[in-house]
Amino acid sequence: MKLLVAKTEHMADILSIIEDGRQTLRELGIAQWQQKYPSIVDIEVDIQAGNSYLLLHNEQIIGTVALLTTEEIAYKDIHGGQWHATLPYLTIHRLAIAKHALGNGIGTVFLKKIEEMAQQKGRTYIRLDTHKKNERMKYIVEKNGYQFAGKVSYGNDFSCCAYDKLLGDSL
Repeated sequence: MKLLVAKTEHMADILSIIEDGRQTLRELGIAQWQQKYPSIVDIEVDIQAGNSYLLLHNEQIIGTVALLTTEEIAYKDIHGGQWHATLPYLTIHRLAIAKHALGNGIGTVFLKKIEEMAQQKGRTYIRLDTHKKNERMKYIVEKNGYQFAGKVSYGNDFSCCAYDKLLGDSL
């Protein structure tokens, strides 16, 4: 499996995978992504900025993610804990896997590929967040060495569990 920088021509595949993610979250009773986020505009911005990546397996797109090196404003105010480092970080946002590819450790492989990409971008520290009810995602990130750091909010009582991980020699 490999990561590939997404281009505009991948938009239909990305939106299909995002819709799979919406459906999975809905089936789990999680309110995340049930409105207009992430929107086509969010994905277009990610692609134009070079922040949108695809996970490929046998040249088939099975995952999508935004990898941002800019500061996440929501991460400035963390409750019930604290970040484990103050280094420049890579933020994982909008991670989704095609419904047909779920299971078989794909989430772990995806995170490992993202960690490799972070190091290629000179980042040895990763932050991410997920809906407080998204037990599946929390399990995957914890299994892969991410530590709970606290809770962050995106407004309107939308609280997320925040995680971080120091990579390689930065431990």
